[in-house]
Amino acid sequence: MFYGKNKILGGGWALSWRKERSAGLPNMKYDKDIWNSQKYLIEATIPEMSICTDCILSRLTIINVEQADLGNYYINATSPEI
Repeated sequence: MFYGKNKILGGGWALSWRKERSAGLPNMKYDKDIWNSQKYLIEATIPEMSICTDCILSRLTIINVEQADLGNYYINATSPEI
């Protein structure tokens, strides 16, 4: 298991996200500030370095999210240049 709070996860992956605030409108708008990632523990199992970004995002778990923070998020995962 690899754990992080908007920091480097296993394999050198870094995560950031912004809360989507368009409420289903065709042109999605995002909050300018990156969501307060220090508030929640993020858990992901990432055993291999060459895993695709979509595979990483599908493995993320955020635990005990407060009602006010529920919503859609734009999540970005980046890896170091190889």
